[in-house]
Amino acid sequence: MDNTTLTLVVAAIGAASALLGAAAGGLAAIKGAKHSGTAMLAQVQQQATAEHSRWLRERRHECSVTLRQLLDEVMHDAAILNGQRTGEINGPDPEESSERVLRDVLAAGSVLDLLGPGDLAIAGNKAAQAAGQLLVEAGKDGWNAAMHAVLEAQSQFTKQARIAAVTA
Repeated sequence: MDNTTLTLVVAAIGAASALLGAAAGGLAAIKGAKHSGTAMLAQVQQQATAEHSRWLRERRHECSVTLRQLLDEVMHDAAILNGQRTGEINGPDPEESSERVLRDVLAAGSVLDLLGPGDLAIAGNKAAQAAGQLLVEAGKDGWNAAMHAVLEAQSQFTKQARIAAVTA
């Protein structure tokens, strides 16, 4: 074998090695890119889940605070109604205002039905129902029991709201 043939054989082997090396490098790059893409997708999904959980906690908190404030308004209006109906208080009738507040209480309960969790929604709806019954019982014999029921329902709702505030 002469020098030219030997040079061509060595060059061919070198070229083949370079092509094989490039192919192996290309495959490794593809595999690395696929792995990187999979990891990035997992990270994006985790971030989306975390953002949704945060959003859900914030909405639950906002709705829970609103419901608590509305329950306080209902109890205040019901106390005035009770006093007026029993003749202990004179003044403007808060019945129209209390009906609006009660509608808002029921609406907040409906929002909690959508946001969940179930225990919070159930407690919110029980509190809303107790608030409605309190307005019905103002000035009647069932007033004290109705007020107690609202306070108990509000306490249970607050407990569930605290639990929901830390879970998603």
